[in-house]
Amino acid sequence: KSAGYNLKDLVDKDISRNLSAYNSITVPDPNIDFRRVNNLKTFFDRNAKSLSTSFADPSQWQGGDIVIFPEHIAICSDKRNSDGLPFIIHHDGLGSRERNEITNYKILGHYRWNGNR
Repeated sequence: KSAGYNLKDLVDKDISRNLSAYNSITVPDPNIDFRRVNNLKTFFDRNAKSLSTSFADPSQWQGGDIVIFPEHIAICSDKRNSDGLPFIIHHDGLGSRERNEITNYKILGHYRWNGNR
């Protein structure tokens, strides 16, 4: 919301208009749909710029980029490690934190939100 977007509303609207794209949803539930990793991956696949998941070129990873892991989602920080890779800001069950952990998880998707879609 601080960036000027209400993710819940955007996801709910996309689900209502394109339910068939969300293969894990049979009956939409706006109380939980926007919190599920699978649904958010589908939303970002459909509505954001999809980027490489390779770390070969660290400059491809920018602060604010969205990273989807199997169990949770993170935002890339503007802080970088010695290899040039960004720290991530996430809540992984140990609390909300900014950590040098981007390579600790399997990456399912890397996105940049442009807000134009």
